[in-house]
Amino acid sequence: MENNPLNNLRKLAEEAKKAGVVIPVTDGLFGNRKQERQESEVVSLEEAERIFEKDFLGPKAVEAVFGVSFSKESVVPIPFSKEELENAKSLGQQLIFQTDVMKIDEGPFDPEFDTVTSKNLKKVFLVEGDENSMLNNQGWYENEEFFSEKIPRPCWKLTSKDIVPNSTSKNYLEQTEMLVSYIQNEIFRGIELPKEYAEAVLEFEEEKAAIAERMKGGNWGDASQWLADLKITKLTRETPVEAMYRLVLQEKTDQEKLFSAKYAWTSRRASGGGIVGVGQFGSGAAGFISDPPHHSYSDLGVFFSRMK
Repeated sequence: MENNPLNNLRKLAEEAKKAGVVIPVTDGLFGNRKQERQESEVVSLEEAERIFEKDFLGPKAVEAVFGVSFSKESVVPIPFSKEELENAKSLGQQLIFQTDVMKIDEGPFDPEFDTVTSKNLKKVFLVEGDENSMLNNQGWYENEEFFSEKIPRPCWKLTSKDIVPNSTSKNYLEQTEMLVSYIQNEIFRGIELPKEYAEAVLEFEEEKAAIAERMKGGNWGDASQWLADLKITKLTRETPVEAMYRLVLQEKTDQEKLFSAKYAWTSRRASGGGIVGVGQFGSGAAGFISDPPHHSYSDLGVFFSRMK
């Protein structure tokens, strides 16, 4: 049939082969896995916590830190298989429950709730002048859309706790190329890429030469927008508010500071055209940076993030 997903994936594989990309295809979308797991195969919160131990930041942690309550019915099932979770744990990833609502004020009678933005996170957790504040007092981002308006995507997500190996001292395009290799050789090792990742890899391979040319010229702002709009960027990188959400959740839950000595580039641009990074949370407060995509630094890498 024309809409058979396997046929679609085979077509993608043929197109990718012409572009020099290898996307293996077997008799099932997920090798020997079923395309859709039965309800009995859904991993429970208890089993996920057993697998990840302290790297499981589920609804209870979110309730304790952000002041929101979740009924059993409101928590969507974990969309990853046990095999996927175990592989993620072996790669040093966390399993995180991400929401877009937080308590911002106790109020005189009832708590006040609002959306999760970096601005609201700063208001509640990142107190200026407090030696325990988690966000440094930079003024440049205060009127930026990524700071004041953007909210996390509600979901379960798997995210690396540390910078992906060998992702520093690379520009944004080189980091993206490394992420493509990482998902092919580590995340989906031994199985074919899911359709959305196969499409994203193909798009990147087709466009990376043109992006590289654009980065060489004076139109690096256009190049950064092009990179931010790539499917692979949206699939594998956190937004600034998602990175800050995770930073706060981790520190408040386990007193562990992520982004300790490095910055990580995210998937969003600042108004000046640079791509936003988050990090340097080791001995002091974390901060946002904005850098052109052709820059590279020894302390600027990337976190891998995957959500469903």
